[in-house]
Amino acid sequence: MAEPTVLLDLNFKPLAFSPSYATLAGLRIRQLKKRIEQGASVFEILGTDPRKDHENALNCLKTKRAMQFAEEEVQNAEQNKFICYISYMPVVDPESGDALGVIQTFRDVSAEARMQLRYKELLEEERNQKQRLEDEVLARTKDLSDALEQVTRLSKTDPLTTLLNRRAFTELAEQSIKMARRHNRTVGILLGDLDFFKKVNDTFGHQVGDDLLVATSKVLVDVVRDTDPVGRYGGEEFIIMLTETTKAAVSTVGERIRKQIEELSFGEEGPKPTMSLGMAFFPDHGGTLDE
Repeated sequence: MAEPTVLLDLNFKPLAFSPSYATLAGLRIRQLKKRIEQGASVFEILGTDPRKDHENALNCLKTKRAMQFAEEEVQNAEQNKFICYISYMPVVDPESGDALGVIQTFRDVSAEARMQLRYKELLEEERNQKQRLEDEVLARTKDLSDALEQVTRLSKTDPLTTLLNRRAFTELAEQSIKMARRHNRTVGILLGDLDFFKKVNDTFGHQVGDDLLVATSKVLVDVVRDTDPVGRYGGEEFIIMLTETTKAAVSTVGERIRKQIEELSFGEEGPKPTMSLGMAFFPDHGGTLDE
């Protein structure tokens, strides 16, 4: 695996790790192996807090469900600190259903965190420099615009609905499909489109259209499990990923969403929304998210 990843047994003893895991840990592969042979805990070598990481891994084993933690501060053997997305994926025997171990994965997002901090610093500096000459103000405004554009590109959420944006959802879905392929698991995808959304905007105004998008996103989040990612895929398009599921379950969730969208109320004079949904299933319908 390209990302820093370690495979742990039921006692959280490391069985294998990716080369990038050693790099993030601040150790050479030979050094890391030696630390492990000497009995060092991986949660002490690389992590947030050894007790907290141990508890998260234990919960993953008990529940047999994947867990993800966003923007956690991680420290390695050299006392260097990073901001990471940390995920725990249970390894489950497909026949007995018993948990066999845990896969812990890190994704370094330190650059994005630094960019957000830099934007805040620039914004504060701008407030304190209102008395500068017009050309200095214009130059600083351009810097702020450039920084804001970069932050927006790096952002993981849609600002209106607070759902995952398309880039973030796509990245997460592709990783999940790869894991499903490796472990012979299934992934369901639901893609929903609000019907005649342009007519809603033209008839009732864009504010009502925005209210409909926000209400729709709440329905989607309420219907699916906490571990099922929901994203805004386009203007009025929404996408859901259902892991460890069946075709029948995906269809049931889609129908439940369709009915609840129809039940949304915007008053007697407001729009009467409906949603059309399509369903796809990995591996039957394709091997990638695009397919």
